[in-house]
Amino acid sequence: FSADDCYEAVTLDAQQARLLAVKEGSCAFYHQRRTKTEDGRIYEYTLSYIRSDRVRLDVHMQKGGMTFVRTID
Repeated sequence: FSADDCYEAVTLDAQQARLLAVKEGSCAFYHQRRTKTEDGRIYEYTLSYIRSDRVRLDVHMQKGGMTFVRTID
């Protein structure tokens, strides 16, 4: 029914960097999503780290709403 996404710019620690095959201290996006049912119960919760050199975030805003596109290479 609804989803709330949060993106935050972060620097990767040694373990995160190893998993993403980049150097420790590299920049990335931390992504968190909570998807809820119509009555507000959370049924999906995800945490992701996305390499900043492999993602593009596009946001289009207009009077009637907003669209968001995330492209990962």
